[in-house]
Parts: sequence; structure tokens; C-alpha cells
Amino acid sequence: MKTFYAVLANSLAASLANTFIWFAATFWAYLETKSVIATSVMAGVYTVTVAFSGFFLGSLVDRYHKKTAMLLSSALSLLFYVVALAIYTSSGSGFTDATNPLLWVFI
Repeated sequence: MKTFYAVLANSLAASLANTFIWFAATFWAYLETKSVIATSVMAGVYTVTVAFSGFFLGSLVDRYHKKTAMLLSSALSLLFYVVALAIYTSSGSGFTDATNPLLWVFI
């Protein structure tokens, strides 16, 4: 029972962190670009990605050891956040234009 609550707390923390980060990134994109289209595309990309990746990632967790799957998920999430940070720091002030391809790679 103790392990269940630890996994439940970890899932809750990861879900909240991802939701807050995506909300903040969407709000930031609007502040930078002043484009409602950019923010709506970001929201759509996030929603579709979460909806479709749930099937695939759920099957991986069911097929392999859950601890291994969760550790791999955490490591890949960290890698993607580091790549996003690298894109952000290398762009300078290039995210103020909604037509900038680097903004869409970042999203």
C-alpha cells in the first residue's frame, strides 16, 4: 500500500508539473508573439499529443517493468526540457515573430 501511494504522488506531481509548464509556455508564447493563433496551435498540439501518446505509453508501461518505464519516461522528459532550453537560449529574441520556424520547433 505504501508503494501505491508513492507512485500515486509521483504521478500527481508529474501531471501537475507538465500541466503548469504547458500553461506557462502557452501564456508566454502569447506574450511574446501577441498571436492568438500561435497559442491555439500550441494548445492543440499539447492536447493531441497527450491524447494519442496515452495509448502508446500506456502499452509500454503494461508490457515492461513499471519502474523501468517510469525512469525512462523521466529521463526522456528531462532530455526534451534540456533541448527546449538549448533552443530557447540560442534564439535570443527570435520568438517575438509567430512565423519564426525556431518557435515552432520549440513548441
